[in-house]
Amino acid sequence: CLTSTENLSGPQPREYNQFLCSICLDVFTDPVSIPCGHNFCKTCITEYWNINVQCQCPVCKRLYNMRPELQINTFISEMAAQFRQSAQQKTSSSSSEQQDVKPEVHQMIQKRRLKIEEIKASVQLSNKDADREIAEGVQVFTALKESVERGFLFTVLTESCLLRR
Repeated sequence: CLTSTENLSGPQPREYNQFLCSICLDVFTDPVSIPCGHNFCKTCITEYWNINVQCQCPVCKRLYNMRPELQINTFISEMAAQFRQSAQQKTSSSSSEQQDVKPEVHQMIQKRRLKIEEIKASVQLSNKDADREIAEGVQVFTALKESVERGFLFTVLTESCLLRR
């Protein structure tokens, strides 16, 4: 059972979007059309209306005083079934291609994992260097502060001695 167009290989043509429910983003299951013309899975729109206080279209926000009666749109249902069947055929035919690619993909994943580990090690080293630099900066700042305080104290004492004379 195809649950999403993500299962198809390659980019998806725009036409495929017409077979997707805008609530669940999957191929329609029991598609219904509401009065504004938008289509949804029957279960999706029913649950949406059960959750929300106002009965409105989730796409265009058109309000309905009464909940519209939902009838399965057989045309869209048949089209969605054909789409599902076509998508499954494409998926099964591309599965053999995917098996050939798997070792290459696995190797690429391993290389990326190694690169991630290298980056993590580099970040740890950078953090240690940064911590060391911060500690050295604090020591320099503390020594400078103490020097300024001694200078200030010396100035105060010198002035005090000069005033006593």
